[in-house]
Amino acid sequence: MKPYTRNIPRKYGVSSKIFQFLDHFLSRRIAFSLTRPFRKRLYKGLETEMKQQRKGNTFLVDRIENLSEEVFKKKYLLKNQPVIFSGKAAKWACVQNWNLDYLKEQHGDDEIIIVNQEDPDNTHEILTLTKLIDGINDGLTRYYRFYPLIQRHPERLLDFDYKWMQKHRHQKIKFDTFQVFIGPDKSYTPLHNANPGNLFTQVFGEKEWILFPEYYTPVIDPNPVRSNYRSAPIRKKYGPYNPFQPDHESPYHLFEYCDRYKAHLKPGDVLFVPPYWWHSVRNIGHSIGVGYRWLPLEFNFKHSFLNSILDLSTTKPFVWKTWKLSQIDPNLTHMAEAGKLKKYLKNQKN
Repeated sequence: MKPYTRNIPRKYGVSSKIFQFLDHFLSRRIAFSLTRPFRKRLYKGLETEMKQQRKGNTFLVDRIENLSEEVFKKKYLLKNQPVIFSGKAAKWACVQNWNLDYLKEQHGDDEIIIVNQEDPDNTHEILTLTKLIDGINDGLTRYYRFYPLIQRHPERLLDFDYKWMQKHRHQKIKFDTFQVFIGPDKSYTPLHNANPGNLFTQVFGEKEWILFPEYYTPVIDPNPVRSNYRSAPIRKKYGPYNPFQPDHESPYHLFEYCDRYKAHLKPGDVLFVPPYWWHSVRNIGHSIGVGYRWLPLEFNFKHSFLNSILDLSTTKPFVWKTWKLSQIDPNLTHMAEAGKLKKYLKNQKN
C-alpha cells in the first residue's frame, strides 16, 4: 500500500494533541473559548503548509489473496495498516447463506434498537428485525448498526471461521465481540475513528470504505471522544465532511490536501481496519457486514498514547461500562451517552 506523503510539521501535531486534551477535560466549548487565538494560528499554519504541497491522492487499500498470517502480522497488524483479505470468507456459511430474507426468517422476532448516530442527541427507535428488513425492502433508509446477533444466537458463530479470526488479531486484548451491520442501498456512516481493531467481513451486498490515517487528526479536528469513538465535527448544515461527496469549500478545504485510502468490498472479502484510522462507509445495494472487533489496549498505548489515555477517562459512560455495554449491544452505549439508558432499561422491566 502506498504511504501517505503529507508533511504536517510536528509542532502542529503537538498543538492539536494539546487542544484534544483540553477539549476532553474542559469541554470543547470552554476549551475553544480559552484557546481561540492559538487555534486560529494552528489552522492558519496548517493551511499554509498543506497548500504548498500537492493535492491529496486516493490510493487503494492492498487487496491480497491467500495472505499468510506471518506476513499479515508483520506488514499490516503490527504496523497498523489496513488490508483486504480478498475472498477469504467466500466459503464461510455466513457468505453462503445469509441475506435479508434469511435473517428475517431465522431471527425476525428479535427486538432491536436503532440509534441515529447523525443526531447529536442519539435519538433511537425500537422495533423488530422483521420490521427493519421489511422497511429496507420497501425503500426506507434505516441503517442498523451493531446488531448483537451472535451474542443473542451463539450458534451463528459457526457461520464464521472464528479460529482464523482469533489468530489474526492482537494476542493481548481486553475483550472481543461481533457486530452485524444491515443497511439499504446508499446508507452511510459519517467519518469517525475508534480504538478496537476490526476484521470486517462483507457477507452480502457490497460496501465502500474511505479511510484516513490517524496522521490527519489535526486536519479533522475531532469532537471529544464519546465512549470509545471519535467523530468529525459538524461545520456545515448537511453534517461533517463527507469523503463520498467531497465538499472542499471552507471550512472543509484542507481535506483536499489529505491522502486517503479506498476499499471496495464484495461478498467474501475481509477488511482489516486498524485502531484509530478515520473511516467513512457507504453501502452499495442492500448490505450485510459483520465486524469482529477486539480492544488491543497495550498495543494502542504504544501506538497512540494520547488517544488511549482519553479513551480510558471517558465519563459518559465510564470506560468500564462502555466495555461492558459494547459486548452486549453498542447501541446501549450510545443511549448512555445521551443519558437515555436508565429510562430505556426501566421501561424494559415494566
